[in-house]
Amino acid sequence: MKFCGVATPFKGNHAYCRAAMGMLGSKTASEELMCPLVGSLVQTGCIVKLADDLYSGGNTLSELLSDFITLLEAIDRADLCLSSNKTTICPRSTVILGWT
Repeated sequence: MKFCGVATPFKGNHAYCRAAMGMLGSKTASEELMCPLVGSLVQTGCIVKLADDLYSGGNTLSELLSDFITLLEAIDRADLCLSSNKTTICPRSTVILGWT
């Protein structure tokens, strides 16, 4: 489905701008959008995609910067944007699927 919405008693219908959590088909729809965008970056090892998260890294700071710029350029070409509260650059540690 292209859009998902609910009827509310407040200001009429509400259509989600993002996939609602637990909505049937949202994972598949997300994969259909993301694979053409980042598939080649995953193949080259520039980024790793786990669930709905993207991880960019490198062995050196310059490699990290190069990979991150490549990712940002791909996102820009697709006319998408990153959520600032979900974007972390060079964390000291991170939790990936429950592992620190």
